[in-house]
Amino acid sequence: MTNEISAENVIGNIIEELGIGDLPVEAQDRIISQFTENLVKSIALAIMERLPEDKRGEFEKLSEAGEQEKINQFLTAQIPDYQNLVQNEVNSAKEEFKKIVESLS
Repeated sequence: MTNEISAENVIGNIIEELGIGDLPVEAQDRIISQFTENLVKSIALAIMERLPEDKRGEFEKLSEAGEQEKINQFLTAQIPDYQNLVQNEVNSAKEEFKKIVESLS
């Protein structure tokens, strides 16, 4: 239940920050889906750019196993600024999507 509430809060925050709260729910869902997809790709690319080449295989194995806690521990150990990297990618994605939404208004 806590995870669901957190996810809802995050989505609500994104809707507010992107300024799409007045759009129909279907449009919000499409935008959030596209935002999330782009964000995941952006974070993955940033991780691969910073992850030492000899650690990429281990990262891929952890990713395939899908154990998020182990993945986060691994990335934090391998990429000193991992949390900042993720936050920067989130902020960049929000800014990019804000510009897109504004251009459609």
